[in-house]
Amino acid sequence: MSRKLTKKSIFDVEAVAEHMKPVHRYKMWKHLISRTTAQHEADEGKSLNEIVPFKSISAPVMDVEAITENFHNFTTKVIQRQDSAKGDTTKLLIQLQDGHLIETVIMQHHKYRTVCLSSQIGCKMGCKFCATGTMGIIGNLTSGEIIEQVVHANAISKIRNIVFMGMGEPLNNMTALCTALDFLIDTRLFSLSPRHVTVSTVGVV
Repeated sequence: MSRKLTKKSIFDVEAVAEHMKPVHRYKMWKHLISRTTAQHEADEGKSLNEIVPFKSISAPVMDVEAITENFHNFTTKVIQRQDSAKGDTTKLLIQLQDGHLIETVIMQHHKYRTVCLSSQIGCKMGCKFCATGTMGIIGNLTSGEIIEQVVHANAISKIRNIVFMGMGEPLNNMTALCTALDFLIDTRLFSLSPRHVTVSTVGVV
């Protein structure tokens, strides 16, 4: 299940916390979260220094250097987008830095939008009703890879609800799951209500 990852996501919360004070990193994350799909596409190939207004958030030069040298604005990439005929569902095929693929789905219910997230590549639970169960387990997603799914989705349409019902058994990736959840409900960031977040499990104790 170990994965060889060479890039660190700017949304790898604990790693970023080692290099930047809370007041600055929360302003940085807020800026990155607010960007649209068009801005993300324009950002491709740019460094964090070109995307984040570090001077306006008064971040120390040494911290900025550490962040820009060690982290990437995305370690995942949307390689395919499929919209339903009714326009109420958008499926994103996302490529991870090691080449594996996961799916993230945006669903519209009345005026609210829900994103269905993946927590693993494959799954070891083997549920016969789930296509992912036939893959076996390939590896866990990092907290950054989980959060990046929401950033990709939120850039397309404002997300109100989250369900962990995509690829993988969330509770088999507990540490990354909890780190991502804390980030998503943080009032300084996505500020999602805990009541609007659902973690689906087959029953991991």
